[in-house]
Amino acid sequence: MIGLFAVSPLFVNFAQAVSYPVPHIVTTSGITHANGNFLPIAQTVANAANSTEAYVQTYMTYSGTWSGFSLYFRTANASGDTTFTVRKNGVDTAMTITVPQSTTGFFQDLTNTVSVAVGDLVSIGVTTTAGTTTSVPSITTLFTADSGDSVQYAMMYEPGAFSFTATNRYFRPAGDCTAAITTEANAQNMIQHDATIEAIGVYVSANTRTQSTVFYNRINGADGNVSVSVASSATGLQFSDTSSDAVNAGDLINSRGAIASGSGSIGIRNVQYTIVSDNPREITFMGGNTLSKSSATGSAWSFAAGYTMNSGAAEAVARSYPITPGVMSGEAYYVSANTADQTLTYQLRKNASNVNNVVAIGAGVTGWVQDVTNSDSFDLDDYSTMNGSRSVAGSGSTTMQNTSMKYTMDLIADSFIPQVDIF
Repeated sequence: MIGLFAVSPLFVNFAQAVSYPVPHIVTTSGITHANGNFLPIAQTVANAANSTEAYVQTYMTYSGTWSGFSLYFRTANASGDTTFTVRKNGVDTAMTITVPQSTTGFFQDLTNTVSVAVGDLVSIGVTTTAGTTTSVPSITTLFTADSGDSVQYAMMYEPGAFSFTATNRYFRPAGDCTAAITTEANAQNMIQHDATIEAIGVYVSANTRTQSTVFYNRINGADGNVSVSVASSATGLQFSDTSSDAVNAGDLINSRGAIASGSGSIGIRNVQYTIVSDNPREITFMGGNTLSKSSATGSAWSFAAGYTMNSGAAEAVARSYPITPGVMSGEAYYVSANTADQTLTYQLRKNASNVNNVVAIGAGVTGWVQDVTNSDSFDLDDYSTMNGSRSVAGSGSTTMQNTSMKYTMDLIADSFIPQVDIF
């Protein structure tokens, strides 16, 4: 004892001092960009750019800072320079990357940042001095919330407008919606960390409904507390109330568009999620699109928990960069149909070499298939890809819907400091 200034170990606790920058990765299928196109900044997959910025904007539910702007440019624009710029409320910011004419590779703006307030709208704009540019496989940004929470924005993105007239239609938490999903399992994705879903939003581009349409957050096939009601004829971005839903690692999440009565159709461009992690180091990369792979042998490339392309092109077609160091684990695929008579293997790769995560989808197997054992570390500039292959040719095909990967960010050395009570 040191009298009045003694420190008892019973009165020492720990307080969070540093916020984690949460990576948001947009993976694409080789988009051809024209001058004046726009892309989402929320974690999603994209099969097309859009010339209307409002369709891709992410609504900020937390104040904070975007940073770490990075992209991999695979196919050069031979006609001129191409510039990617983070935009806030429809205006260019200083956070920008210019890819010179006839150049490819990995590019970053690690100098500039963008501060945002609740209600701001954020997107990525594309400009070219001449011609068009193709195949930007992935774009990564980091979001650091002022609150100290680890906040992840996820988006179901539909560049062509998805319209429906009847209940129910289901939407992925992150991915595309190129066709009506009426089987909910095909829209569900696996969240691999404990978290709270604090909001969902929907961008309505057309609405002839005579009655309201309700969009619900769904957990394991049941409506959650978070929902947003879109009034008849209402368009633009519609956002949920202040309700929230707790989710646990292993839960399946998605959203549902419900029409109870009336006539007319509603067209949507995106559905947005705000996911706040219980453990500030943990997030889940989720991706979704419908794709079948035949039983032919040979390698095909896809993104790790992003766009499932099964492309036969070179591995560079599917590069994605987490940007902040961490560990990937729990690689998982949802298989909706499988007539193949041979095993399909998805092998995680780092910097063009095989690593530990691997999923083997056996002949005829459907449902979620996951590697629950292995993990792999990634550093700042390491990139991931996924190699899908069969060792022996056969017949039939395997249809995938959604992919999931847990990402545990490395501990920030000074992220926790002792808080000492003096008595």
